[in-house]
Amino acid sequence: MNISEYLEDTNIRCEKFIKDPKLSIDRLEKYSLSIFISSTSIRLAVIDKSEKQILLLEKFVFEPTDDKNLITEVLNKIFYEHTLLKAGFWNQINVILQNAYFTQVPSMFFDKHYALDLVKLSGGLPNEPMVPLYTQSKIQDLVHIFAISAEVKSFFDTQYPNITINYQHKLQNIFEVTTKSYSRKVGYEAFLHLDDTHITISICKNGKLQLINEFLIKNDPNKLLKALLGITTQLNIDNKSIQLVVWSDSSQTKKLLKPIRSYFPKAFLGIRPPKLRFSYLFDDIAKHEFFFLLHQVN
Repeated sequence: MNISEYLEDTNIRCEKFIKDPKLSIDRLEKYSLSIFISSTSIRLAVIDKSEKQILLLEKFVFEPTDDKNLITEVLNKIFYEHTLLKAGFWNQINVILQNAYFTQVPSMFFDKHYALDLVKLSGGLPNEPMVPLYTQSKIQDLVHIFAISAEVKSFFDTQYPNITINYQHKLQNIFEVTTKSYSRKVGYEAFLHLDDTHITISICKNGKLQLINEFLIKNDPNKLLKALLGITTQLNIDNKSIQLVVWSDSSQTKKLLKPIRSYFPKAFLGIRPPKLRFSYLFDDIAKHEFFFLLHQVN
C-alpha cells in the first residue's frame, strides 16, 4: 500500500507526488530532506546535494488548523506509512515553519534567555508549551527568533534522534534567500510570496531589510493590492519603479497577479534555484512554485 492509498480514509489528501527514479534509499547520506509545515499543508522535498538535483516533491493538504495536536496527528499519519521519511541516514534535514511566532532583533540586543519573551512581544503566543529557536542572519546584523510547538519539536526529535535538524521560519527563509540570491542591492526591491491563505512580503533598500511582514488574504486580490500599496506608501516608494519578484503556491496565481501588475509594472514571477537540476518529470511544476522547499538557507 502506498502513502496515497493509506491516506484515503483520512482528511489528508496527497495533492502532489513526483518522484525521480534516480532516488535510491542506498544514497540517503547524500540527500537532504526538507519538510515545510503550515496550517493547511505539509510539503516534502528530497534533493541530492552532491548532484544538486531534485528527486522528490510531495504536497499533502488538509483542513486549516492551528491546533498543534492535529498537526502532530497529520505528521504521524504521513510518517506511519512513509518508509523514506522514517529513515535515519539523511545528510541534512530542514524543517521550515509557517506560523505567527516570529520576530527579528539587532544582534547587539539579543539575549537567548529572553528569546521566547521577544517572540511574545511581537504578537503573542498560544496557550501551550512553545520552544524558542533562533539563528544569526548571514545577510544582516540581525537574529531571527521564532517559536515551535513543543509537541511538534518533540515529534521530530523522536523521529531523528541522531540528526541535528536545521529549523527555519518562513519569514527568515524568504529574507535570507531573496537578499542573498536575487537582490541587485541597488535601491528599493520587493520580494513577495503568495499561497492560498497568506501574502508574505519583504522590502529591501540597497540590500538591507526595511520591512518583512505576512498578511492573511485568502486569495482576495483587493486585500492583496491594499496591503502592497499600504507598504509602499508607508515607505514612500514609487510603485512604478520598484522591482517586485513574486513566488507563488496559490491556485489563483494569475488572478492575484493581474491587479498587482496594474500598479507595479516591474512585477514578475520568480524562478527556481539556477544551480538545481530537474528531470522532465518536474516539468508540470511552475518555476515560481515550492519556494521554501527548493531554496534553502545554508
